[in-house]
Amino acid sequence: MAFSVNGITFTPGSAFDHATNQLNYINGLLQGLSLPTLQPNNGNALWWTLLGQGSFDAQLDNMVIQASNSLNVANTDDNQIINLLPVAGTSLIPPSASALTLTFTATSGILSVPSGTIVPYGAYNFYTLTPLTVPASGSANVVSLCQTLGPITIPVGVINLTSLTPSLPNFGSVVNNFAAIPGTLVETPAQARTRVLQGKTIGVGIDGCITALRLLPGVGQANVFMNPGSSQLIVSGLAFGIPGGCAYIVVQGPSPNIGITYLQYMTMPTSGTNFAPSQVQGYTTQAGQNFPVYYDFCTYQQIFATVYVDANKTLQNGYANIVQNALTSLNGTFQIGQRVSSEQVLNAFPVGFNPCTILGLSLATSIGGTYGQAVQPSINSIPYFTASGILIVLQ
Repeated sequence: MAFSVNGITFTPGSAFDHATNQLNYINGLLQGLSLPTLQPNNGNALWWTLLGQGSFDAQLDNMVIQASNSLNVANTDDNQIINLLPVAGTSLIPPSASALTLTFTATSGILSVPSGTIVPYGAYNFYTLTPLTVPASGSANVVSLCQTLGPITIPVGVINLTSLTPSLPNFGSVVNNFAAIPGTLVETPAQARTRVLQGKTIGVGIDGCITALRLLPGVGQANVFMNPGSSQLIVSGLAFGIPGGCAYIVVQGPSPNIGITYLQYMTMPTSGTNFAPSQVQGYTTQAGQNFPVYYDFCTYQQIFATVYVDANKTLQNGYANIVQNALTSLNGTFQIGQRVSSEQVLNAFPVGFNPCTILGLSLATSIGGTYGQAVQPSINSIPYFTASGILIVLQ
């Protein structure tokens, strides 16, 4: 591959290219002296010598190209991509944890489930993110994260425990009435290459803050919402408004560096009148001044889909499973508060699937809710699909 420096183009050559150029130069000298020229054939010892030198020159060309490509994100190898990421102000995105909503049931007394309570499933342990109080003989849900990072598949109903270690007073049972939302593996060099080429690296201000929070090990997803106005901002899906001049931070998982990371990019307060998210981290300066940073852990919001299918079309075997798998494959790709559209969902169908069989697709945030071409979940929740929430209607 050729490249140019200061208007001069360098094109790498093969051993034959270099040998031919040198032989042409020699023949030019011979012609100037009215002497017979040399031919590039196997009976010419000089030609073999030139081929040997040409092979060496071709290796040098390859080294020059590799050196040039080492600073070219689009063309360099995967190992060098990792070396270039700090230059772009970023690094490989660490793996994130799978999330699982657990339902705790109390016996005849009030059940208090501390934050960090471990619920095992096979080789995996899930820990609750926030404290939970369950009324006597009642049930309540809490979000948990897997201690093992990466995509962990937990189907609905596979957890049904009547005892925990350590034990909890008035504990009746814990079950999972929802499937796990898969986490993600550590970003690959190829994925990092694409992200850098798209300009999705750490920036400044709120965009840089969000990206930096997402890069913290253990956090996974993160988002920051600002209210630059002077009056309270009422946001759909939140039980509270964001006061004027305040920011609202939402993260998926814990990290001891959420507060300091936020303060490296933002100075906007994270609490105000009747506004104090459930979690807080303080940062104390060398002068002894304390800056508290408030934030919330995200929730998860199920998206319901109705897929209208042309009954006059021939449907491939396992059609319903293909549709359900396509939609649930989007789980783990959604960001906190991300709007979900029908167009985005339809793009998830695999190669070979006939899109002409689908007449339309409607989405809603609840079974009895209003269906439409797009839905906006609460800004502090991550949307997800389940197979049971996908209805296929033949028309």
